[in-house]
Parts: sequence; C-alpha cells; structure tokens
Amino acid sequence: MVFHFSFPEITLSLSTKKVNYLIGDQINFDLAIIHSKDLKISIETPSDYNLKPFTVLSYKLTSPTALDKSLMQQHLNLSLSLYTTGRFMLPPIKLDVQTKEGKKMSLSSLPYPIVIKSILETNKTETPYDIKEIITTNYTATLFFYAFITALILFTVFFLVKRFLKQRKRQLPIIQKTLRLLDHLEKGNYLVNGNQRLFFYKLSALIKNFLEAYLKKPFASMTTTEIEKQISIEEFENTQILIDILKYSDKVKFLPNHAYDYEKTLLFMRDLRQFFQTEEEKSKKKK
Repeated sequence: MVFHFSFPEITLSLSTKKVNYLIGDQINFDLAIIHSKDLKISIETPSDYNLKPFTVLSYKLTSPTALDKSLMQQHLNLSLSLYTTGRFMLPPIKLDVQTKEGKKMSLSSLPYPIVIKSILETNKTETPYDIKEIITTNYTATLFFYAFITALILFTVFFLVKRFLKQRKRQLPIIQKTLRLLDHLEKGNYLVNGNQRLFFYKLSALIKNFLEAYLKKPFASMTTTEIEKQISIEEFENTQILIDILKYSDKVKFLPNHAYDYEKTLLFMRDLRQFFQTEEEKSKKKK
C-alpha cells in the first residue's frame, strides 16, 4: 500500500507491504523522496515521542542518488512496532527543505493507516474432519510382508536415533551463539538509555529463538502461555527462569503503566546467563 504526496520540485511516497499486523510485529515503512538537485532535505529524527503510539526500532536515511540530470532520490527506511491492538494512523513525518538560495520550508508526509490484531484472533478452531474408515488387517499376509514391515521399523528407529544424536551434537554451538547474543544485548545500553520496552522485546525474542533452535519446535511464534504449556520440565534443570523472564517481558512490553524494576532485571540477566552456562556444561559432559 502506497500513500503519494506531491509538491512543486518534491514528491513523497510512503509505503509498507501490508496494513494488517499482529501485536509486537516489526512494521517496515519506506518513505521515498524525489526532489530537485537544488533542494537539500533533512528529516526530523524519528522517535517514540513524535511517532506515538508507535515504538521506533530502527531508522536510516539514505544518501541522495541521481535519477536524471535534474532529480535526486532518497529513502527513509523506518522500522516500528506497536504493543496494543486497534486501528492507528502513523503520524506525518516532518521534512525540512532548503533551497540553494537559502529559503527554508517544512513538509510532512500523509498519515498512514495501520491495523494491529491480537495473536488470539488468528488461532481460530478449525472444523474437525470425519475419521476415515478403519482398514482391516489381512491375516493371510505372507511372511515376506511381515519381514518388510520389521525392516522398515528397524530402519526408522535407526534414522531417528541418528537424527537425535546429530541434534545433540548441535546443541553446544546453539548455546554458545545465544550467550554471544546475550553479551551483545547487555552491551547495547538499552536500559541506561531508557529503552526498556525495546530491550525486553529483544530479550524475549532471544529466549524464544533459543528454544526453537534447541528443541526443534516453533516456539518463536508462540505466546508465553503457549510456551509454558509446551515446554517440558525435563528438558532443563531450571525451566521456570525462562518462563518468569518471558512473563515479565510481556508486562513491560504490553502494559504501558507497568512499574519497571531495574534491580529485578539485573537479577533476571544474571540467572539467565547462569542457566545457559549450566546447559553448556551439561552438553560438554554428554559429548
């Protein structure tokens, strides 16, 4: 979907791939700016304040490139997210324009409609199908048939055991990769700079991606409640720390008035690092 706006010597086109998103999804916008070579364009820095109620994840203004002898083109790549449901309008993005004579003026893009839906709205129960008629066994089957079935079972067991062992061998790199991502997240200074919601957005994604890679189940697309029901306590020594962090992350991300506790967050990070280090030691002993 594209919103187009024209002004003498400058054209703005704001677009995104779709209008409907789920809560917490990353929404990527592209603001294309086509203008005369004689104009200098600057953009007000996107922030959570001037783009309320959206949360700014990242943005980048590209350098001007020539379209022809008289026109230049720039792009503002903007990644946002929303943590509540409903219909919203992306506020206009302000541009400051200066001519070669030094004259200044301001322009804004048009508001852009976005619909945020709950994850629960997509989990509708499907209509059950009738069970197929039971196939009766032919008790006069030959010995060759039973030998074939036995060989097939043995081959399947061998294949599953081999696959299981390969998965176990891959677990150590997964834990090491997750620990490096955890180090990178802590060095991002999100908490010191007041970006608590973005910090917990990235932290919960880190845990879900780890579970999906480690246990080979689609945890990245599950809610915290679904993960709590799916994950087995036998998988790890301390599964509860993962659930506690995911629940606390949901409160910070989705409840604007939730009281954020810095000290509690530091304890969570310490326990999470200890969890990964314990699992790493267990993996080394199993090799």
